[in-house]
Amino acid sequence: MPADNSSFPGFSAPNTTPVPDQLFDELLTRLSGGELKVLLYIIRRTFGFKKAQDSISLNQMLHGIQRQDGSILDSGVGLSKPTLLSALRSLEERKIIVRFRRSDDKRGDLPTAYSLRMAEATSTRETPAEEGGGQETLPRGGKESLPPPGQKTLPPTRNSLTSMKYNVDGEKQKKWTKPKAHVDYLVSEIEKQTGDTHSKGNFARIADALPEHRLFELLSEMKQDGKVRNKGAWFTAIARAELDKSPP
Repeated sequence: MPADNSSFPGFSAPNTTPVPDQLFDELLTRLSGGELKVLLYIIRRTFGFKKAQDSISLNQMLHGIQRQDGSILDSGVGLSKPTLLSALRSLEERKIIVRFRRSDDKRGDLPTAYSLRMAEATSTRETPAEEGGGQETLPRGGKESLPPPGQKTLPPTRNSLTSMKYNVDGEKQKKWTKPKAHVDYLVSEIEKQTGDTHSKGNFARIADALPEHRLFELLSEMKQDGKVRNKGAWFTAIARAELDKSPP
């Protein structure tokens, strides 16, 4: 692909996309140029728009996205199709990203949904004194999750499921295992996709207890099942069943 030699006009501020520190601290030296481009594009399409995952077509990655008014949102990853496919395969095999292949009975195959593979458990490392001191909790391996704006610590996707499954049934609520602001974000996603705005308490407890990748998978399954009428009740029942069978 030919290089673009036109000069860059400069950055606008304060447009920001949260990027996990581990990309710079651990992955920068391990990723090829193509892998880095693809990973950054996925981060932009997810974290940049406050999403845990996003449906991205190969055409969007190759050629970019144009808004309905004709303006250009982005220009894609700047890679050839073989290089793009190779980078996607490598990132998935190395468990850096997660791909959710989607299909519909009427429309057939749909654009694949992508997310970063987020941590299920956290570890702690020291932050150098010159950076402000203290400790910083970092995720290690796992499935997707999305921090709220300004939240540096990425929340764990699964923690203390055994105790939390009782909370789903309405017993005494224990302290949140995920940041409360992030639970609120997940609840808003559930309400939006189920159309149920009267079950916030149940949804909050489920969002806190259920691994986030599974939460979005259930919402996807719900949308694909055309026979579901009461989406809020369906989602709550399936999520409770998931938590009830969680290992102690």
